[in-house]
Amino acid sequence: MKINNKYDLVSLIILSLIGIVISVKLLLATNDKETFVNDNVSEKSELINTKEIQIDSGFIKSGNANLFYKTIGQGKPIIVLHGGPGGYFNHDYPYLKDLSKNYKLIFFDQRGTGKSSCEINENEIKTAKFIQDINVVSDSLDIKKINLLGVSWGGLLSMMYTIENPQKVDKILLIGTAGLEKESLAGMNNNLNERLKQTDVDSFMALENSINDTNRVTLREKQAKILYKAYVKNKDILDTLQLNLDSNTAKFQSKINPMIWKELRDKDYNFYPELKSLKNELLVIHGEYDPIPTIYSQKIVDQMLNARMKLMEKIGHMPHIEANTQTLEIINNFYK
Repeated sequence: MKINNKYDLVSLIILSLIGIVISVKLLLATNDKETFVNDNVSEKSELINTKEIQIDSGFIKSGNANLFYKTIGQGKPIIVLHGGPGGYFNHDYPYLKDLSKNYKLIFFDQRGTGKSSCEINENEIKTAKFIQDINVVSDSLDIKKINLLGVSWGGLLSMMYTIENPQKVDKILLIGTAGLEKESLAGMNNNLNERLKQTDVDSFMALENSINDTNRVTLREKQAKILYKAYVKNKDILDTLQLNLDSNTAKFQSKINPMIWKELRDKDYNFYPELKSLKNELLVIHGEYDPIPTIYSQKIVDQMLNARMKLMEKIGHMPHIEANTQTLEIINNFYK
């Protein structure tokens, strides 16, 4: 697929909503059955105890998927849903793990990326399966009442899960959440069009044309940092940003991502009306520079009975990275 200008590129970037690595070779659908094997990953659970913290990791079977999870800390359980679709939890883990001093954090790679495996086809990569996986993870870890922390796409996934399972959810916190309706994509697209420079697009494409199996992870990380210029207010953080990209995510994200967004777009999705019946306590953390317009976070607050928003000045799409100390304080206080 040839990209001639920044507007063509943005129309593809919009599908990712910070899935972290965005390939311009997005496929709108695929019937190919692909399963990747994590040759270097042991499927034995790992349990580490120290005087300060407890870490557990392993795999949980969910239908035909094998989900890798990691728990850290003790106390009230919080399931963290990473961005994407097709992202991976190690993108957020370094910036959220300090919450484990007060809570038990449950991270897991959503099906198909990170260390989680499944066939990459339209039967396995769909929103119903992603929602099912949250139930399987919480049940397997014997969590009766869960708290959700959703980042970007993980925010939309959190709300889809809560709409179907309101009685299983206590509190919900959303960071830079994707909008809950199709219209929000156009709003984000407009902002990205204004922010991306042609030189950024040219640099992105030069890397795209150089990618092979050997350098894919390194070049995808460089591409992500180019695109992140449109997502963060303080560009200096890009020099020290920890992406922790793995080879499986670099390979499969560009297939998983368009499958989910195509499903949602085809349904002309709009979940806002379904929020009115929810009584769960909710907090949205939204950066004023987030390319996702503030109105779509505000609409969540307006529809729910027990919701509020924290608007962070001079912050973009990733408050937990751009203003880590401040954001962790907000999160800690919310879940008390």
